[in-house]
Amino acid sequence: MTKKITTRLSPKAYVALREVYDFSFKKRAEKLEQAEEYSFSILLYWNRIEMLTKILKYHHKIDNSYPDKLNFINRSWSILKNLYLLNNKKYQLIFGDGNKAQDSLWGVRDQIVHANRILAECEYEVFKDASKWVFEQLFTNMPETHDLARKQYLEHKRGYDKRAG
Repeated sequence: MTKKITTRLSPKAYVALREVYDFSFKKRAEKLEQAEEYSFSILLYWNRIEMLTKILKYHHKIDNSYPDKLNFINRSWSILKNLYLLNNKKYQLIFGDGNKAQDSLWGVRDQIVHANRILAECEYEVFKDASKWVFEQLFTNMPETHDLARKQYLEHKRGYDKRAG
């Protein structure tokens, strides 16, 4: 009798999958914009990019644990290389050169969180436009629905577990 192996994704992966398919954040972002809380609103956009980037990397390296940090951000990873080649200006606005440049959203995110930086509306609009574009481009690597994504990730993980076991 063979023992059935249960395959599970990282709990963080389940949360990230659910969140990247949830577009209700737009209402929260709009309310923050109306209150002129641009720094808080841009964090919503950044969080979605961060989750999507991590879940894509998790799928790419399913044998590793879910990434807690963005230490893999660079153009040597094909997904980010393609993004850079499509529009290097928007890529740079979001990720800089992969080391939290002060003028990239990744660096600005740290300034908002750790130094209470306040974004002006004009800064916000530039980051928002680039964020939407980056998310849309990254999202093209995902299945159409949350259920399909969950199934695809589980099948991918199950395939790895069988090879490793």
